[in-house]
Amino acid sequence: MINPFILLIGIIILSFIVGLLTYLIIEGLHPQYKIIGNCKLTRWGCCDDGTTPKYDQKGTNCILGRMES
Repeated sequence: MINPFILLIGIIILSFIVGLLTYLIIEGLHPQYKIIGNCKLTRWGCCDDGTTPKYDQKGTNCILGRMES
C-alpha cells in the first residue's frame, strides 16, 4: 500500500508539472505583439522632445517635463 503522504506529494508534483506545461503551451500560442507607431499617432501629438505624448492639447505634461530637467 502506498503511503498517503507520498501519494499526496506525487499528486502535487504532477499537478505542478501539468500546470507549468499548460502555461508554456498557452504562452507559446500568443503572438508577440509589437507596438507600432509613436506619439505622433496620439490625439494631441508629441512634446518637443518628439517621444513623449502630450496629455492634453496644451501639452501641460511637456512643460512639467522641461521644468524637471
